Amino acid sequence: MNVSRQVGPVLFVLVIDSREARVNAELSMGSAGLTGLSMTAETPTATFDLASDGRRVRGSLGAFFCTPPNTSHLLADFNIEGTHDDNKDSAQAYRGDLIRWQSPTTSVIARYHQPLLPDLQVTVELLDPYKPDSSNALTAQVSFYYATNLIDRYTVMATATPVTLRKSSVGPVRIQGGALSFRPATQEQRGQLSLDGTFQSGHNPPNHYAGSIADWSWIRGRADNCRG
Repeated sequence: MNVSRQVGPVLFVLVIDSREARVNAELSMGSAGLTGLSMTAETPTATFDLASDGRRVRGSLGAFFCTPPNTSHLLADFNIEGTHDDNKDSAQAYRGDLIRWQSPTTSVIARYHQPLLPDLQVTVELLDPYKPDSSNALTAQVSFYYATNLIDRYTVMATATPVTLRKSSVGPVRIQGGALSFRPATQEQRGQLSLDGTFQSGHNPPNHYAGSIADWSWIRGRADNCRG
């Protein structure tokens, strides 16, 4: 959803996909504008500093991606400094939520894309599932595509045994076999999803890929990082 919020002289334009742990924002004041602000589960805070027509706004936006039944929300915390029409200096402080939205049961933390062949791509969605009264460890949904056609899909989580790739094909593209390994992130090491597999397109020689297709830093759980 796209929403606008006016706070004094400052206009915020927000783009939110309730299924994804991401908020994109831009703001404007007078003749000045700022774009490209993005808040994710990994980097939930963005700072800004904007000046126009004798006024200056400085502060931050913080996204809280919560678990159901709590609502997720975007907190704004900033000061507006400047000169009024009577030429007197002034300062205004604002702290409050710009928007709230329903927290999804499963939240998409990040997306990754890795080409394996000119016509074969693997995509990864890092997922934060919510299950009441149980652990909510991250999982990954791994999809192999021939152009826009889905070849096969896997759900991978932190286990001692790698997930074996099935032999499958669509059109000229064939997945001949391999494995997916999920290493969870900790405060000491980054998480990683690794692929070791062999792929072929048409009569070209088989191509072997061994390496990372996604990596991420340790992220606090949604329940631990939510003001409610």
